[in-house]
Amino acid sequence: MEVGIQLATSSEAWKIVQRTEELGFNHDWFYDTQLLCAAPFLAMAAAAMKTSKIRLATGVLIPSNRIAPAAACAFASLNQLAPGRIDFRGAGVGKSFAKRGSDHQYFDHGDDFGNGQSRYVCGEQIGC
Repeated sequence: MEVGIQLATSSEAWKIVQRTEELGFNHDWFYDTQLLCAAPFLAMAAAAMKTSKIRLATGVLIPSNRIAPAAACAFASLNQLAPGRIDFRGAGVGKSFAKRGSDHQYFDHGDDFGNGQSRYVCGEQIGC
């Protein structure tokens, strides 16, 4: 069984990730909520540099706020810090956006966003 947590991103998040790795957790996911938390890629980079085994991922990226090439470049850069430990867990509108009564217009871009992410992270197009 795999065990992990999802945490609010902050400048101190790496300390939590370091502790969850010590406790034997398999993965930690970082929120992508620009209005509520710090930047997930920066927090993941700090955690990657302070750990050696635990897998790191964003919980869900929001395509309307993160274009695929820039996000893919961030994932590829993270993968250089922690080879094989960085995961992409999906794209969506984000909970706070959905609560405002959205018609979910950005879901249409999710498949293209995810497919583009996979190609970049897997090495097909890593130019940043």
